[in-house]
Amino acid sequence: MNPIPIDIRWLVRADYPKVIAIEEECFGVHALTNKELTDGLHGLRNVGVSAWLDDDIAGFMLYELFKEIIHLTDLAVTDRCRHLGVGTVLMKTLIDKLGKHDRSKIILEVRETNLAGQLFFRQMGFIATEVLRNHFSDIGEDAYRMSYVMKGHSPVNRLFQIRKSSGSL
Repeated sequence: MNPIPIDIRWLVRADYPKVIAIEEECFGVHALTNKELTDGLHGLRNVGVSAWLDDDIAGFMLYELFKEIIHLTDLAVTDRCRHLGVGTVLMKTLIDKLGKHDRSKIILEVRETNLAGQLFFRQMGFIATEVLRNHFSDIGEDAYRMSYVMKGHSPVNRLFQIRKSSGSL
């Protein structure tokens, strides 16, 4: 149980300015714009939730629901709330959705330079399954596709297989 009360709510239009501010704080020039956020949440399968702490938004996540997978497209926690369990509560909320409607897997893409993000997702039980060359077109940066598979399903750690077959670990 998290010692700090974090309230998870649906993201509503009134939250957008704060979400964009958190996005800019976390990702700088790579942040979503208000238009991208608005457009991204218009699809039938697109969902946004916010994490509230002390009557203010501490973080948020955006994801897409597909028949068998959940695609996490964005997760950010404001600097003042990092290391308080906000990201963990958001991710556990998403993981709890697995098993419903035949969904057994969460996927996401994380920038190659975002080591903190990679370590966080690994701590949450995700594994890197693929390298996506030039995935982030803004600067041609590679990404790692990471996956979390519901217990009882077995993901394939392709990066480990590549390293093992090439003789390096």
